[in-house]
Amino acid sequence: MGIKYNKTISVSDFHAKYKRTGVSKSEVFSGRKALMEEIYATGNPIYCDQSYYVHEKEYNLVVKNGDHFECDRYTTFEDWRDCHYYNEYADAEGNKVWLMTGGRYD
Repeated sequence: MGIKYNKTISVSDFHAKYKRTGVSKSEVFSGRKALMEEIYATGNPIYCDQSYYVHEKEYNLVVKNGDHFECDRYTTFEDWRDCHYYNEYADAEGNKVWLMTGGRYD
Protein backbone atom coordinates (compact mmCIF):
# COMPACT_ATOMS: atom_id res chain seq x y z
CA MET A 1 0.00 0.00 0.00
CA GLY A 2 2.90 2.40 -0.35
CA ILE A 3 4.93 4.29 2.18
CA LYS A 4 3.64 4.96 5.68
CA TYR A 5 4.17 8.57 6.66
CA ASN A 6 4.52 9.55 10.30
CA LYS A 7 2.15 12.03 11.89
CA THR A 8 5.17 14.21 12.69
CA ILE A 9 8.71 14.52 11.37
CA SER A 10 11.53 16.54 12.86
CA VAL A 11 12.52 19.58 10.82
CA SER A 12 16.11 18.34 10.57
CA ASP A 13 15.03 14.84 9.42
CA PHE A 14 12.64 16.33 6.85
CA HIS A 15 15.31 18.51 5.25
CA ALA A 16 17.91 15.71 5.40
CA LYS A 17 15.56 13.31 3.60
CA TYR A 18 13.65 15.56 1.18
CA LYS A 19 14.88 18.10 -1.35
CA ARG A 20 12.81 20.69 -3.22
CA THR A 21 11.62 19.74 -6.67
CA GLY A 22 11.01 23.33 -7.79
CA VAL A 23 7.23 22.90 -7.92
CA SER A 24 5.36 25.42 -5.80
CA LYS A 25 1.82 26.75 -5.49
CA SER A 26 0.20 29.42 -3.35
CA GLU A 27 -3.19 30.88 -2.58
CA VAL A 28 -4.70 33.46 -0.26
CA PHE A 29 -8.09 33.78 1.43
CA SER A 30 -10.96 32.10 -0.43
CA GLY A 31 -8.77 30.02 -2.72
CA ARG A 32 -6.86 28.31 0.10
CA LYS A 33 -9.25 25.42 0.65
CA ALA A 34 -9.60 24.60 -3.06
CA LEU A 35 -5.82 24.48 -3.42
CA MET A 36 -5.46 22.31 -0.33
CA GLU A 37 -8.13 19.95 -1.74
CA GLU A 38 -6.25 19.81 -5.06
CA ILE A 39 -2.90 19.03 -3.46
CA TYR A 40 -4.40 16.57 -0.97
CA ALA A 41 -6.07 14.74 -3.87
CA THR A 42 -2.64 13.98 -5.39
CA GLY A 43 -2.17 11.44 -2.61
CA ASN A 44 1.18 12.94 -1.69
CA PRO A 45 1.33 13.84 2.00
CA ILE A 46 1.24 17.45 3.13
CA TYR A 47 3.31 18.47 6.12
CA CYS A 48 2.52 21.76 7.84
CA ASP A 49 5.20 24.20 8.98
CA GLN A 50 3.34 26.15 11.62
CA SER A 51 6.26 28.37 12.60
CA TYR A 52 5.46 32.02 12.27
CA TYR A 53 7.14 33.77 15.18
CA VAL A 54 9.03 30.76 16.55
CA HIS A 55 10.76 27.96 14.66
CA GLU A 56 9.11 24.62 15.32
CA LYS A 57 11.14 21.47 15.93
CA GLU A 58 8.81 19.27 13.90
CA TYR A 59 6.33 19.37 11.05
CA ASN A 60 2.88 17.83 11.41
CA LEU A 61 1.02 15.81 8.80
CA VAL A 62 -2.18 17.35 7.41
CA VAL A 63 -5.15 14.98 7.61
CA LYS A 64 -8.61 15.33 6.17
CA ASN A 65 -11.42 14.83 8.65
CA GLY A 66 -14.80 14.93 6.96
CA ASP A 67 -14.88 18.08 4.87
CA HIS A 68 -12.11 19.93 6.70
CA PHE A 69 -8.39 19.60 7.28
CA GLU A 70 -6.49 19.27 10.54
CA CYS A 71 -2.86 19.78 11.43
CA ASP A 72 -1.84 19.80 15.08
CA ARG A 73 -3.58 22.84 16.62
CA TYR A 74 -5.51 23.72 13.44
CA THR A 75 -8.74 21.73 13.77
CA THR A 76 -11.07 23.69 11.47
CA PHE A 77 -10.22 25.45 8.23
CA GLU A 78 -11.10 28.82 9.73
CA ASP A 79 -8.13 28.35 12.10
CA TRP A 80 -5.65 28.21 9.22
CA ARG A 81 -3.61 31.25 8.23
CA ASP A 82 -4.67 33.68 5.48
CA CYS A 83 -1.95 32.69 3.00
CA HIS A 84 -0.86 29.18 2.03
CA TYR A 85 2.43 28.46 0.30
CA TYR A 86 3.17 24.91 -0.87
CA ASN A 87 6.53 23.54 -1.96
CA GLU A 88 6.93 20.05 -3.31
CA TYR A 89 9.82 17.92 -2.06
CA ALA A 90 11.08 14.45 -3.03
CA ASP A 91 13.36 11.90 -1.41
CA ALA A 92 16.12 9.96 -3.18
CA GLU A 93 13.61 7.29 -4.28
CA GLY A 94 11.31 9.90 -5.85
CA ASN A 95 8.61 9.80 -3.13
CA LYS A 96 6.99 13.24 -3.06
CA VAL A 97 5.62 15.27 -0.16
CA TRP A 98 4.42 18.84 0.18
CA LEU A 99 5.44 21.36 2.81
CA MET A 100 2.81 24.00 3.47
CA THR A 101 3.73 27.23 5.18
CA GLY A 102 1.43 30.11 5.86
CA GLY A 103 1.19 33.65 6.98
CA ARG A 104 -1.08 36.56 7.57
CA TYR A 105 -2.08 38.86 4.76
CA ASP A 106 -0.97 42.21 6.18
